[in-house]
Parts: sequence; C-alpha cells; structure tokens
Amino acid sequence: MDYMFNAKNTSFYPLVMKEDYEASGTWPLDRVLVDEGVFKTYIS
Repeated sequence: MDYMFNAKNTSFYPLVMKEDYEASGTWPLDRVLVDEGVFKTYIS
C-alpha cells in the first residue's frame, strides 16, 4: 500500500482512502508519495 506524507502536520494518509479525505476536506495539498516501507520505518 502507498501513502501520502504531509510534512506540515507530520501525518501519513493511505492513498486508498483519498476519496474519503477529499470528501471530508482533509486531503493535504502539500504531500509526498511514500511506500509502505517508509511508512513502517517512521511509525515504529
């Protein structure tokens, strides 16, 4: 699974949930695509 990372609020967003985030107005404009390996490294 891929994630989007937003440095401003130091949060990860699962890409599969993009539509949900957009519908709620919380999809960050400033983001970077990261893979699951990067995600796991930083949430540990």
